[in-house]
Amino acid sequence: MEKPSKRTKEAYDWNEARTYIESVHDCDLRNFANKTYDGSDGDDRPYQDYWHYLIDVCYIIGNGCYFTMEDEMEGEPWQQEITGWIFDEFGEPDDFTGRSAVFWVEW
Repeated sequence: MEKPSKRTKEAYDWNEARTYIESVHDCDLRNFANKTYDGSDGDDRPYQDYWHYLIDVCYIIGNGCYFTMEDEMEGEPWQQEITGWIFDEFGEPDDFTGRSAVFWVEW
């Protein structure tokens, strides 16, 4: 029996992809509603952090890991809008879910 060889996995860097989406769509994915948090201006805009949404729907995301976004991800309209942008740029055909996008993330 031969010794197994290492395998490689192709993925987009999440931080680079996030920065690209933010620049193309002029937004902040960590604060999509542009909410202020000091309370001084009575800001009643909702809390909208796309990263926290990803943690909820992709289940396992940790420092130094791969995660897969699938076309079947459900969410609020603002989350679906961002997900659509991501799939438009980084989505690839997937036999199981239609489209998916694989990312590497580390912080």
